[in-house]
Amino acid sequence: QAHFEGALLTEKQFNSYGPPAVSKASAGLSGLLKRAGVGPAAPILKPLAKVVGSFGSQQEKVGSVLGQFMPFVCRYHYIFRCDNTRAAYARLSEEEQALVFWEPEKIDWREWFMEVHMPGLEKHVFPLIDERIKKERPAPRRHETLTELLLEMAQRHDLAVALQRTEEHGLSRLSFREWRDRAFACAARLEAHGLQKGDRVLLAGANHPAWSISFFGILLAGATVVPLDANVEAQIAANLQRASGARIFISDLEVKDRCAAELGDSVAWLRYEDVAAAGELPMWAHALESAMAREASVEPAEQAAADARRVTPDDVACLIYTSGTTGSPKGVMLTHQNLTALVASLAPLFPLGKRDRVLSVLPLHHTFELTCGMLLPLSRGCRIVYLDELNAERLEVGLNEGRITAMVGVPALWEMLERRMLSKVAERGALASRVFDVAVEVNRSLGKSLGLDTGRLLFGPVHQGLGGHLRYLVSGGAALPESTHKLFSGLGLHLAEGYGLTEASPVLTVAQGGPKAKAGHVGKPIPGVEIRIHEPNAEGVGEVFAKGPNVMLGYADDEAATTQVIDSDGWLHTGDLGKLD
Repeated sequence: QAHFEGALLTEKQFNSYGPPAVSKASAGLSGLLKRAGVGPAAPILKPLAKVVGSFGSQQEKVGSVLGQFMPFVCRYHYIFRCDNTRAAYARLSEEEQALVFWEPEKIDWREWFMEVHMPGLEKHVFPLIDERIKKERPAPRRHETLTELLLEMAQRHDLAVALQRTEEHGLSRLSFREWRDRAFACAARLEAHGLQKGDRVLLAGANHPAWSISFFGILLAGATVVPLDANVEAQIAANLQRASGARIFISDLEVKDRCAAELGDSVAWLRYEDVAAAGELPMWAHALESAMAREASVEPAEQAAADARRVTPDDVACLIYTSGTTGSPKGVMLTHQNLTALVASLAPLFPLGKRDRVLSVLPLHHTFELTCGMLLPLSRGCRIVYLDELNAERLEVGLNEGRITAMVGVPALWEMLERRMLSKVAERGALASRVFDVAVEVNRSLGKSLGLDTGRLLFGPVHQGLGGHLRYLVSGGAALPESTHKLFSGLGLHLAEGYGLTEASPVLTVAQGGPKAKAGHVGKPIPGVEIRIHEPNAEGVGEVFAKGPNVMLGYADDEAATTQVIDSDGWLHTGDLGKLD
C-alpha cells in the first residue's frame, strides 16, 4: 500500500486526466520545444523535445492498454457465459458441489476488485514488496585470501581481458591467465633475490599493469606489500624503508632515480616492468592451483614448497603507512581477511560484471583505489584500464577508447571534470549557459520528486564526451562539494559517496548514487559493518565508532597506538565526528 493505491475513475475522468490527456499534452510540449530549439539553445531544447515526446508515446501505450479494460469497468455490466464449466459443475455430486462455489454471474466485478482483490494485495503482496525493498543485503561469501581471489578469477575468466593501458597506438591487453602467470613469475624472481614468507616489499610507481602484477607476485610469495606514493620523496622513502624493514624495492625508473641515492644499498631495486614480465613459473605454482581445483595429482616436493608459502586469512597482506614525515610513521596492518571482507561487502552495492570496464586514475597506493579500483573489479571479472599519462586529454582518451562503465575518484577529480564541462558550455555564450543551468535543475528536480532521470537524453553530448557508457561513479577520500554533486546529478551522472579511513581498509559506509541521492550524506554502513556515535551531544554529533571484519589488525610494532584506537570490544575509534539521521 506504500507504493500502490487503487481507485476507480469514470471514463470521462480517465480521458481528461489519465494517460490519454498526458500523451496529448506531451506531444504539444514536444512540438513547442522543437520549434524553439534553434540557435544556441538547440543542444539543450532538441534533446528535451525528444525525451518529452518519448514520454508522451509511453503514456499513449499505457492508455491503450488500460483502455482495453474500459468496457468492463466503466461502460457495461457483463455476465460471462460459462456453458462448458457449468456442464462440468453439474456432473459433480451434491457433496462435491457444496465444496465448490460457482456462480460467476453473481460477481460484481467492480466490488470484487475494490473489496477483494485490492485488500488481498494490501494484506499479502504489498508487505512482501516492502520487505524485499527494505531488506538488508547480506554480504556474499568471500574469498579467504587475496591469492585465492586471483587464482579463482584466472580459472573462471582465463583468456578474457583483465588489464589494459592506453598506449600511443591503442590499448594494451593482458588476460586473467596472464595476470596470474606473470604474478607467479614475479614471485619466483623475488625468491631468487632471497625473499621469504613474511618479509615486506616496498612497491611504488605510476598506475600500470605491472603494479598490479607485482602486488600479487609479492602476495603469492607469502610476503607483505608496502605500497608507497609514486611521488614519494627520497627522505620519506628511506624513513619508511627503515620502519618496515623491507629489503626489496619494486618501482618504476622515475622512483628509483629519485630515491636510490638516499636509500643506498639498504634495498635491492627491481624495475616493476621487468619483475612483472612473463617468465618461468615456480615449481609450487601448480600445487597452489591444484589446491584451488581440489586435485590430488601434485608431487610431494611441489606440495611442500606451496605449503611453505601459502598464506592464511590472518596474514598481513598490506602494510600502509599513514604518515612518513616524522621519525615514527604509523603502519596500518591490513590482513588478507580485512581486504577480502571489504570486497565481499562492496560487491552487492556495486553489481559490476564481466562486461564492465573500470578506469583506474587514483594512485594505487591509496587503499581506496587499491580496493575499489583493483580488487573489487578483479573479483567481478571486470576489465581494468590504466592511463599512460594522467591529464585531461589522456583521461578523455581512456574513457572513450576503454568504453569505461565505472570510475573511482576523489573530489578533486570530479571538480576538474566539472570545470571542464562548464567551460565548454560557456564557450557557447550566455544564453546556452542559462539554458544549460535550467535543464540541469529541471532534471535534478525530476529526480528528487519522481525518481526520473532524463540526463542521458538531455545531455547526450556530455555523456558521449565521457565515453557514453558510464554507470558507476564513486567519490571518496574527502567531502564532495554540494555544487559538484548537484551538477553531476542534474546531468544524470550520479556519484556514490562513501566514508572510511585506511584503518578500515578503507570503506565503512556508502551512499549509493541515484536521482534521489542527497549531497553531504555518506550513506549506510556496508554489509558486515556496525557504526555507532560515541557520547553524542544535544545535536546527536559525536565520535564515530566502527566495528567489522575490515577493521585493521593494528599498527605495526606499536601495541600502545593500537590499543588507543581499537578498544577491548573491537570498536575502532575513528577520531571523526558524525551523526546518524
